[in-house]
Amino acid sequence: MKLSSGENYSINFSIIPNLPGEWLLGPITLLYSIPSESGEYPIESEPISLMVEEGVPGLKMSMFSETIEEDLEYLITISAENVGKTTLQDVKIVTEIPEGVQIHEGTTEKYISTLGEGESFQYEILIRFVLDQSHFSGHIIKASGFIQSDQQLSKCSIRLGGS
Repeated sequence: MKLSSGENYSINFSIIPNLPGEWLLGPITLLYSIPSESGEYPIESEPISLMVEEGVPGLKMSMFSETIEEDLEYLITISAENVGKTTLQDVKIVTEIPEGVQIHEGTTEKYISTLGEGESFQYEILIRFVLDQSHFSGHIIKASGFIQSDQQLSKCSIRLGGS
């Protein structure tokens, strides 16, 4: 890259996993060359200070259902959106299924390796209520989103069925 006299150039970078915390960088120096009649000669800059902004993780979750068979079978869609200021690594969504409810298709745990800033992810599970428990006051399905296996960022729930 060549810059004319007085030009500036900004370099942006991120630290992965870029989670909240204090980061020590440096000292950093630049090695550059100045053209002359006898060729270019390298110059090392004075130490450069960097401002590192903390990446703030944020996950927004929601659930909605579609009735497949009234009071018996529902298709649940679970959505997760990265609303934070950093890329999320190793996201795990855990769905809690109460007694009297069975998963017909899908799984109670979903893993997302990377979810970039502003990106979203959704998946579906098909649940069925046990026949002899089709009339009840409603079951609550819960989902929670975690990063690094134990840091909970978000949760949501939905009440289904009932008479």
